[in-house]
Amino acid sequence: MKPPFCAMCGNNLRNDEREFELLYFKLTLEEEASNQRMRDNRRVGHPAGAYWFCADHTEQAKTLTHLHIKEAKAIMEQPPKPPSLWERFRALFGKTK
Repeated sequence: MKPPFCAMCGNNLRNDEREFELLYFKLTLEEEASNQRMRDNRRVGHPAGAYWFCADHTEQAKTLTHLHIKEAKAIMEQPPKPPSLWERFRALFGKTK
């Protein structure tokens, strides 16, 4: 098993003492076969599809575990969506009832 090392930003336990979480993503057929060979041969190691995430990236990554890690990282690397006009208006003038 690999030690905690965030798949997005590279943080590890040396530079980030917060919690890390191991998440499992969708596998390709080749990755599934590789994991099965490891189990059949009673080998140990880091399973395909398992990736560590730091506290900053865990919540977003959890919502993407139904995807392959390449697809999930592509989504996570996109810049955040700017607030809509309505959201900016509410932030500027506050909530009204």
